[in-house]
Amino acid sequence: MSTELIVSPRSEVVREKLAEAAAWSAYAAELRKVLRAAMEKSGADLLEVGGLLVSEPLPEEHRGLRNGAEVRPPQAVGLAEGMAAGRGPYCQLAAPGRLQIESGWDGAVHLYTTPAVAADLAGFHGESATFLWRDAAPEPMEVSDPVDAVADAGFWARVAEGSERLTLVCERWAYGAQGCRWFRVTPESTAEVAQLLRPRSLVCVAVEP
Repeated sequence: MSTELIVSPRSEVVREKLAEAAAWSAYAAELRKVLRAAMEKSGADLLEVGGLLVSEPLPEEHRGLRNGAEVRPPQAVGLAEGMAAGRGPYCQLAAPGRLQIESGWDGAVHLYTTPAVAADLAGFHGESATFLWRDAAPEPMEVSDPVDAVADAGFWARVAEGSERLTLVCERWAYGAQGCRWFRVTPESTAEVAQLLRPRSLVCVAVEP
């Protein structure tokens, strides 16, 4: 990918008030239109969620969201619109090598795509939205201190061994205050807790905290 499209509200009032502005619905409609077109032309039947930030409990329609989850275009459009509106949850949405969607400031949404898809979308114009094209690639998501240990059967066996004492398991499945869950484990409940954790979560164990 080497082309970036920035979709922004044309109205200064919408940029300031976002979804509270009377003209927000017109901008949101144009934003949804270009998002659907970008996904269709990119062949993005599923988009992977990354960098998920959850500061408030997720609404029902996004209840199963987590880092690594794959969402279909209708949900991806809803997520992108929610980010633009300032509601969140915030994340990146990616069909690797074809399309990546990120939120910006003041109601803007950034789409990174291929030159071929960009050429197909070049004709988009809007009364409520501005479309800025430039040659750019998304910032690489680098992890400074990656965790490469796996919570496999051996890991849970060690947790079970230590759970005779007070033992807590923290599952962090997203960034933010609402992106983690705590479990108290016992020798009898360790296997059940292991089954409840979401794929690609970060798991921490505290014994007698």
